[in-house]
Amino acid sequence: MPNRHVEVDTYRLYFRPQPSPSWSFPGGFTANQCYGYLFLTSKTSSDYFFLAIVDNSVATLPESKTSTGTSAWGGSAALKQENLSGMLDLLRNEKPIYMTIWDSIPHANTISTSAEPIGEGADTSP
Repeated sequence: MPNRHVEVDTYRLYFRPQPSPSWSFPGGFTANQCYGYLFLTSKTSSDYFFLAIVDNSVATLPESKTSTGTSAWGGSAALKQENLSGMLDLLRNEKPIYMTIWDSIPHANTISTSAEPIGEGADTSP
C-alpha cells in the first residue's frame, strides 16, 4: 500500500536547452545529463514530486527516491527528454492527476490518472 496518494494541483517546468552538470535534485539525484525537472505539488498536503528530465542517451535511469518528513513527503523519478511532451500533455489535459509516493518501495513512485471510460474525448464526428 502506498504511503501517500494525493491529487496533483499544480506543476512547474524548469527546463534548460543544455544539460547542466551542476544541478542536483531532491531525492538523491545527481544528474550530469539533466535538462531540468518538473515539480508537482498538492493543495491538500505538503507533498511534492520531482521528475528529473534526462538526456535520451542515458541508458539506465536512476532509481526513484522517496524522502519522508513530519509534514511533507517527496517523491522523485527520472524521465527521458523524449517522453517530456507526453507527460506535459497528460498534465495539461487530464484531471485528476495523482502522485503516489511509496516509502517501502520507492522505485514504484508514480504519476497517474483516475479510471476513465474508454473513448472519452474521442471525436464522434462523421
